[in-house]
Amino acid sequence: MCIMSTIKDLIAFQKLEDLTIVLHKMLSIIPKKEQFALSEDIKKQLYLISRLMIHANILRSGRKEYFTKLSEEFDFLFYLIRLVYKLEYISSRQYMNISEKVNEVIKICCGWLENTDSEK
Repeated sequence: MCIMSTIKDLIAFQKLEDLTIVLHKMLSIIPKKEQFALSEDIKKQLYLISRLMIHANILRSGRKEYFTKLSEEFDFLFYLIRLVYKLEYISSRQYMNISEKVNEVIKICCGWLENTDSEK
């Protein structure tokens, strides 16, 4: 119970929730033929990143491994979002907005990692 309140207070997790909401709304405009492929992959990727953040928050040691995995998963999320853009399902403005939000979460996670390293 205490752990869940901690994760809700984590700025990176709050920003990821905001990003998830924006992406869910964006994914609703993707053509039906992609709804069960590309859209689902993006959603699953967001949920995987959320799970990794929760695990990293719970751990007191070995967090760096989770941050490495988070970095890999964010790279794949960027790939999927770029694909949505290149398939012309979203505008360049939407793409830039989403990219900025993803980058914001990544920067916060990097700060979180640096803070974790300095605690040692």
